[in-house]
Amino acid sequence: ISDFSISLKNSKINFDVAFIAIHGAPAETGHLQAYLEMVGIPYTGSGVLTSALTMNKLFCKEIVSSVANIKVPYGKILSQDKPNSYQFIEAENLTFPCIVKPNSYGSGIGVSVVNNKESLINSVEKIRELKQDVLIEEFIDGREITVGAIILEKNIYILPIAEILRDDHEKNFKQNQFYNYTNRQSTEIIISPSIDKKIVKQLELDTKRIGETLNCRSFYRVDYMLNKNNDIYFLEVNTIPGMTVRSVFTKQIEHAGMKQEDIYNRLIIEVMQEQAI
Repeated sequence: ISDFSISLKNSKINFDVAFIAIHGAPAETGHLQAYLEMVGIPYTGSGVLTSALTMNKLFCKEIVSSVANIKVPYGKILSQDKPNSYQFIEAENLTFPCIVKPNSYGSGIGVSVVNNKESLINSVEKIRELKQDVLIEEFIDGREITVGAIILEKNIYILPIAEILRDDHEKNFKQNQFYNYTNRQSTEIIISPSIDKKIVKQLELDTKRIGETLNCRSFYRVDYMLNKNNDIYFLEVNTIPGMTVRSVFTKQIEHAGMKQEDIYNRLIIEVMQEQAI
């Protein structure tokens, strides 16, 4: 078992803290956190249970809906022993258009809007190639909203709200496209978009409640849909949001007048203080 130590000039160097910045598996699944705990290395970000739970989209929605009392899209899991996806959505009262996505995957991979039987079958087969259960959800027509948060000294600080704008909503809808890893470069990110102040406050409150309910640590980002009636629907939690220069979370930090390195240094120091390092 590797303890993540390195050898330098005949000396063994052990790391004090791991700053986890891997978006998706194995970090957002909890596997990396479990390994670090096994070898005794403290780390930033959410723990094993929170990471594993939030990666399972259906379980996470059920907890957020029941405990935090927040609306979620209606959805069902299509298991491997139910090959006929069209009969499944009819039996579960799902209608076209609907969202098809892997139940436990990151970066928007495999997510698509489907509006007919053929595209449904194709989307389901692509997800099954990933060895994933298929989550089929009702389609919420509206605005894609995402809210980032930073946790310092057990206080949750909400970052400026962001909206994801696709180049051509109608064209993407007809081509079964959705905001994901492959097309995110062609989208526009609007920080502090024009949204009713009451809705902004509710989004901020919901994001705090979700973080508290799921016991998130260090940072997280919550994705929502805001329908045409301004009803808020929770989609998922990213316990390790993307941290590149193009990432939404990075832009939210910058818009808040903060520097990434300052925030991340404070998070590392906080972990070290908790562990008395």
